[in-house]
Amino acid sequence: MGRRNVPLHPTAIVAHAQAISGVEVGEAWVRRFRARHPDLKARWTSGHKKVRAGALNKAAVREFYDEYETVCKEYNIKDKNKYNIDEKGCLCGIGAKVKVLISSDQKDAKLLEDGDRENITIVECVCADGTMIRPTVIFQGKRHNLEWGRENPCDASISHSPKGWTDQELGSKWLERDFDPQTRDKAGPDEYRLIILDGHNSHTTYRFCSYAERNKIIVICLPPHTTHELQPCDVGVFGPLATAWRAEVTALSLESIPIRKKNFIKHYSKAREKAFTSETIRNAWQKTGLVPFDRNALPEIAYEPSLNTTTKPTQPVPASLPEFITPISSTSGMIANEPTNDHQPSPSRSQSNPLCKTPSSTPHEIQSAASSANSSTPSAASGTSSTSTKSIEDLPDEEFFARMTSGQMYEFMGLPARPHPQASREEIAAENLELRKLLDKACWQMQRDYALKKLMDRENGRLRDQLYAKKAKPTNKYLPESEDKRHLTSEESLQALAIFDLQQSRSGSLRR
Repeated sequence: MGRRNVPLHPTAIVAHAQAISGVEVGEAWVRRFRARHPDLKARWTSGHKKVRAGALNKAAVREFYDEYETVCKEYNIKDKNKYNIDEKGCLCGIGAKVKVLISSDQKDAKLLEDGDRENITIVECVCADGTMIRPTVIFQGKRHNLEWGRENPCDASISHSPKGWTDQELGSKWLERDFDPQTRDKAGPDEYRLIILDGHNSHTTYRFCSYAERNKIIVICLPPHTTHELQPCDVGVFGPLATAWRAEVTALSLESIPIRKKNFIKHYSKAREKAFTSETIRNAWQKTGLVPFDRNALPEIAYEPSLNTTTKPTQPVPASLPEFITPISSTSGMIANEPTNDHQPSPSRSQSNPLCKTPSSTPHEIQSAASSANSSTPSAASGTSSTSTKSIEDLPDEEFFARMTSGQMYEFMGLPARPHPQASREEIAAENLELRKLLDKACWQMQRDYALKKLMDRENGRLRDQLYAKKAKPTNKYLPESEDKRHLTSEESLQALAIFDLQQSRSGSLRR
């Protein structure tokens, strides 16, 4: 359950234990439970959005990888022409926690900081060869202020918007004025460039995609809510950038230097220089499996949270055989070489069980019983009643077990050999002791199976409630549906975007 991002809180463990045992469980029981299971450990949780957990599934990732591989082969896109663009927000006055020295009688250690929570948006674009283009900084404001770019060591492009966020107009201008001029000479006149981005509405406009199509720029959209695993900027670049930026804010706080719009780019450039190394960028592309291309780059544990909402039938707890029952191989070579046993078993029901392998019943005898039960001889066919017409309850034991196991044989581990008819009292007592040990294992297995069934009932109930819970459907769609919805510069996507923009402009005119 922990791998599915549904870890068990001590309160939930107590509830499960009470449901299984039917008695009240105290708080001390949880501590004893942890002491009995050293393979468990306690960790603080971090939030994971439900939409991200369900969106990152193997089907969605496979579809994206197929589209990415097809586009790269069709347009012969080189690694130096593959780019990833994303937006990053920076808070001006919030730094990182640092360890300091204080007096021994002081309880709290507080650091004075500006506390300004104004968010400034930065548009970053990294290349698969380890390089990056100049950033675009979007300040909040209605008019441009020349003081914003007075100290600009990274030669950033400066824009502004009423809320400080990117929008459709700024997204198109970034492609036309920043990305295209800075990457055109590197690609050459005959090479295509590839942009991998998320589905933000600033990237999914007809103006953006049509300009890209005219200038040999291919645009691929990531599956929704999968950027935390598939987008290089999110996977390996923005993490070090956030750490370096908070450290820069903290260092300035120690010197009582506030960060404002006029000195933001100067200090951001220092954090960017520390975080945006060539090795960091290339490792981010490698972790996502894009460069070099690797469909199996994502670990299996990354898909586990999606199993909470999967439509594939599966048990919450996987089925497993008891430790004292193991399957045996039944190849013809092994059977032919199996030694025979001169001691013949009694025709009792327990000894004819094909599921059991004892010293008195060899795999050859078990296989023979199963095969004879499955085969139809002419003499059996000429009888008054045929076994093929009987119900499964009326079948003989040999044929019933043969049908249930489909030829698979099993053996009981630790089952003692049958004593000699003239066995002594000590030998019989030793046999009884071994049988009691095996019975204890069987009882423990029955208790375990009962506990698992109880847990599965509770988990199935939770999944059933989750399945039939009513959810509000989104009413606004930024990107219209199309068959080729990942490749935004395809002909079908461009036509759909043009129609969508026309409908939006008409509805806007009618509202005015």
